[in-house]
Amino acid sequence: MHINRRDAARLRLSPYLRLAERIIRGPGSLASVATECELLCPEEITENRPTVFLENQLERLTAGTEHRPLADEIESMLAPTYTHAATIAYHVKNAAVLDGSVYSRNLRHFVADKIEGNRDAAVPHLKTAGLASSAIGHRYFGHWLRDDCLQYLLARETGAVVSFTTPAWTHKSQYAALFGQTWTPIDRAIVDDLIIYQDFGQNSLKAKRYGILSQLIKSRHPSSGPRDKLVYLRRGETGVARTIFEEERLLELLARNDFELLDIATHNLDFIIKTLLRAKLVVSMEGSQIAHCCYTLDPGCGLLIMEPSDRFTAVHRHWSSRIGIQTGFVVGTASPTGYRFSGEEVLRTSDLMISRQHV
Repeated sequence: MHINRRDAARLRLSPYLRLAERIIRGPGSLASVATECELLCPEEITENRPTVFLENQLERLTAGTEHRPLADEIESMLAPTYTHAATIAYHVKNAAVLDGSVYSRNLRHFVADKIEGNRDAAVPHLKTAGLASSAIGHRYFGHWLRDDCLQYLLARETGAVVSFTTPAWTHKSQYAALFGQTWTPIDRAIVDDLIIYQDFGQNSLKAKRYGILSQLIKSRHPSSGPRDKLVYLRRGETGVARTIFEEERLLELLARNDFELLDIATHNLDFIIKTLLRAKLVVSMEGSQIAHCCYTLDPGCGLLIMEPSDRFTAVHRHWSSRIGIQTGFVVGTASPTGYRFSGEEVLRTSDLMISRQHV
């Protein structure tokens, strides 16, 4: 069903109506506006395997990310336990979905900066729907693959899925087909009951969904051999530039030590998946391309992250620890010609991780 003239006017005016209510009642939150809050999975605490790294790595760090300061990132990377946030479904009535945000009463739930979608497309009026898109998943391919594709599994249980227009990332459509997910954007809509999820924690419900999508991939790419490969997953020019100083020399050294190069810019997704399904250890620069590992590595495998000294993040340890993957890191110092990593340190850390594996 499509919206009528009255709904069209409400949709168009929803930011101004929300602003008026905000002036009167103050800013709204999901918890204050929702008519129902379903606890899908409670907060949980899990133990982590120790992170693997060599001496003097932490002393090289100069900054965290724009999301968290360095001290918090270091603490998270080394934490022996994690407290995983609950997964909650908030039911928002009479929701107006408009160009990257959801409006209801005094609430604006932001996902993306204003989206200039197809203005000629018919605007649906949905009775019940789940929101698959998240703010960070809309911005980064890695979070779309690792977070929004999992949230999609929750959203589709409502019967209809709302998602916003995203960049045309390489491999996105192929992953959607593998997962049986339809990411046709709905940038404008009226929804009588829109379910918006708090789903950023790596709890057991999320771990279960990692398993579901992992099995879908493995069912379409049967294993062709044991997990015996050492893989260097090349970031290349994708995303924000993180140039590795003299990367070719590093690749030559790794190749002499039995590493196989996997380049997301030149290899197709089938080859990437088949290679990672045989990997026992993956080395890669920090970035969204690492998300290719979250459905292809098994518990006991290793993930060695090449961390920029001025952009250190523990984000990959959260999901990898949840599904039993061993995490390690090597820090590269920033320079005008790119990040400088020691090939000898990469190999030493790799050897240390392999000695502790139980794949």
